[in-house]
Amino acid sequence: MSRHHTSARRLLRRKVLATGLAIGTFAAVLVPATGASAAGCGFLGLFPCANSIASRVPGTPVTPVNQVNTYPDPVPNPKVGSVPNTAKIGKMDAGVVPVIGKVSAQADDGAYVLYEKQMDARTVDLMISSPALGGAAAVRLMLPKDWSTSPTATWPSMYLLTGGHDATDYQTWSWNTHIEQYTANANALIVMPSVGAAGFVTNFWNYGLGSLGGYQYDTYLATELPQILQRGYRAGSKAVVAGISSGGYSSVALAALHPGRFAVAASYSGLPDTQAGNTAITIELMPLVMWQVPLAMWGDSIGQWYIWNANNPAAHLSGLKGTKVIISSGNGTAGPLDPPGSSGDTLMEPIVLASSQGFVQKASAAGLDVTADFYGPGTHSWTYWEREWVRSWPSFAAGLGIPA
Repeated sequence: MSRHHTSARRLLRRKVLATGLAIGTFAAVLVPATGASAAGCGFLGLFPCANSIASRVPGTPVTPVNQVNTYPDPVPNPKVGSVPNTAKIGKMDAGVVPVIGKVSAQADDGAYVLYEKQMDARTVDLMISSPALGGAAAVRLMLPKDWSTSPTATWPSMYLLTGGHDATDYQTWSWNTHIEQYTANANALIVMPSVGAAGFVTNFWNYGLGSLGGYQYDTYLATELPQILQRGYRAGSKAVVAGISSGGYSSVALAALHPGRFAVAASYSGLPDTQAGNTAITIELMPLVMWQVPLAMWGDSIGQWYIWNANNPAAHLSGLKGTKVIISSGNGTAGPLDPPGSSGDTLMEPIVLASSQGFVQKASAAGLDVTADFYGPGTHSWTYWEREWVRSWPSFAAGLGIPA
């Protein structure tokens, strides 16, 4: 690259950073407007105090709130098969003060369940008021088989994470897999949280504003939500995590950056090495697709390389000792599970394959317990991810301490 092109690239990055900082600062001022409706404690008095949360009457209808950082264009939600229905895809309906969970359940920083709605005999949607996110986010739970008959038991948790640019959001595993049938006899909490429009579970840099800009998804998934589930929905200490696409990055990152928290972490067509090949530029461009502030997550991969490194699972392999890691990806050519005549995927799957292969090489060299399935022909699609999840189930069950 010529000196002229290098200088031009640096100038462009500076302009993007300056623009993003201005937008990010403005957004931080607006964050309080997206929070919970009750007020009293926490940051700027936006979140209710513990005594007011505990004094709520179970079953009382609650005025719905908007979810933070979700797909911008929800569409009407027709009933499909056994998918629990909501009025709009990826958007939780109005609910009531918790009946299934404990009203008083609250994370250390004040996060709590605004309302819940039972969708069917086993499925419960929760709306969480989250200081870390600066607003509210939905979570779908599938209850353990013996939930009702073992009222004092605690349960291991399986976290299932989606990727980015997904209108179905926290509902996506219900929509795109047969997860309800697969886990019908499992004595485990199945936890499907909203992870934001881009699908990366990480604490956004927000142009130096950090938590003031919201979108602290690592804090939300690693601290707030587990504490709420342990205190209100009988979650135990055992957990496993799996994710697709950018959610695959998230599953491995959660395990690497929080050692000992997850017995198994699985990435299906994910980005577990964020600094390999074209992975970084791909991640930098993702927010633009959703009309979000550019570079707000980790900054520029060159200028803010230290932030990228701090959030790269491949740079924190020691945190994965004791965790079974499962990595899989296709190569993007049309495979046996693609529709007849499919042209394949020449964009995303080759990128995640390179990231996944690079991670596996490093993890294997570090002596980690890693299982890889680079299955050749296959695209960036749910038909392959569901198949890989089913193949992973014996490992998940072992990590959860339940029969496969």
